Amino acid sequence: MLALGLVLVYLVTTLDTTPPPSLKAKRAEAAALAISPEYSAKLKTAGQLLAVGNLDRLQPVLDELIAASPYQAEPLILLADYHIRRQEPIAAMHSFRQALDLNLDYLEKKSPHYQGKKIRNTVREAEGEINKALATNPGDQAMRESREELRYMLRKLAGGCSD
Repeated sequence: MLALGLVLVYLVTTLDTTPPPSLKAKRAEAAALAISPEYSAKLKTAGQLLAVGNLDRLQPVLDELIAASPYQAEPLILLADYHIRRQEPIAAMHSFRQALDLNLDYLEKKSPHYQGKKIRNTVREAEGEINKALATNPGDQAMRESREELRYMLRKLAGGCSD
């Protein structure tokens, strides 16, 4: 009995009682690790290419940035801007959704990353495109899936979606 008590005391004192890191902490740690000087330089280059309108050179840079760090939202926001410049609101809405799933700061008005107005306008444009496409072809499965994504984005913009 004494041995069992000693074993229990040993186990209790040696167990790590710190709680496991939360998902938010893991994302923050991944974000800190992913931002290297080279990554930051490529992100800055992508922003400059977008600003001057060099879309042909921008696409491969964005693909490389997204592949290098899939848990960063900044390249996805730039990809959405790329799609906006190419008049592709549905693709832009999809990129915004991916970015918002990674970082909701883009909808927080007090955040320095706030992009809410641009996202809202893009979602409205995508809604018009989706409704027009479904009016001409109600059986289009891709547009039905885009409509579900549109509804998700509208809930996110309204602040009523927690998933």
